[in-house]
Amino acid sequence: MMDFLRGFIYFASIFYISYLTVFVIFSFFSVAVGAYKLYVKDRMLRLNNKLDHGDLPVSIIVPAYNESVTIVDSINSLLALDYRLYEIVIIDDGSQDDTAQKLIDEFELKCIRRPIHRELVCQPEEAIYEAMVNDVNVTLICKKMAARVTRLIWV
Repeated sequence: MMDFLRGFIYFASIFYISYLTVFVIFSFFSVAVGAYKLYVKDRMLRLNNKLDHGDLPVSIIVPAYNESVTIVDSINSLLALDYRLYEIVIIDDGSQDDTAQKLIDEFELKCIRRPIHRELVCQPEEAIYEAMVNDVNVTLICKKMAARVTRLIWV
């Protein structure tokens, strides 16, 4: 009976020592991985690299020069995006087709008067149209047609 008890205590002590060794190793790696993840998170926050697309407003600028064939389908595709807060700004650079009229008719855009803050030199606007479509602000800016200048190089 005494030999059985000594054998049991011997195997129990080996089991507990093995268990504690595995537990300590697991705890060490868990703390190391957690510390690394906290370091990465803190670094990202300090660098302001972590942006959630749903929290920031997004402006989508669409150039539209003589795009009457595809412009309505393009804007409908943009209206199906999965952003919480965004607007679509369409710039018509003096199209010679009915691009602007198709947009006005399709999305029921209304002519508005709004000043435009210019950072760059550009052609003045002829009209600005705006409407809310599916809770998305759609703006059409019609610009005057730029004079096409052709440079002749004499050889």
